[in-house]
Amino acid sequence: MDADTGRDGGAADRYWRRRAAVLAVVLGVLVALAYGCGGDDDAGRDAADGPADAPTVPSAAVTVTVTATRSVRAAPARPEGDACAREDLVVGLAMARDTYTGAQRPRFIATVVNTGPDTCTFTGALGVRVTSGRDRVWSSARCGRGGSRERTLRRGIPHVETVTWDRRRSTGDCRGRGLPARPGTYVAAVRADGLRPATRVFHLR
Repeated sequence: MDADTGRDGGAADRYWRRRAAVLAVVLGVLVALAYGCGGDDDAGRDAADGPADAPTVPSAAVTVTVTATRSVRAAPARPEGDACAREDLVVGLAMARDTYTGAQRPRFIATVVNTGPDTCTFTGALGVRVTSGRDRVWSSARCGRGGSRERTLRRGIPHVETVTWDRRRSTGDCRGRGLPARPGTYVAAVRADGLRPATRVFHLR
């Protein structure tokens, strides 16, 4: 059994001790061969000449590992005030409830969020449109309502607009109040120029 077994050195110590023992045996064999090949001529050497040259032990080869490092350049930041990239903008639509009865008016919460890394500006209108099948019932952007203006959007902080519908249809000439919308199922959509709309289904009772 190995005398080193159970010492605190662990597996690493036992490994290096075995390496040292093997090296000692190899050196002993090399020395014996060197003296055996010399014969009796070496026995008559004068003491001043000293012992025969010891065998040279080859040194361990040094291994050099080269690791390639790839440098990555960060994309240049967009200066604040530049227009938002359309692919970085997301619109959303929320409602307090799905069903409105009696005189309750649907209230739409429209949002636009910048998902890009930099602050930018969004110029456009968040319009809410209400439809029933193919019938366009009402639009907040009709007749110039809502308007287009510039908004500064920081990453992840939504711009919010609240729109309330009086449950009446939009009039064709934008004058006076339209007819009341009938009870039924409707679809609200928030839209902005060039952006994918967000929709919600709700009911009038």
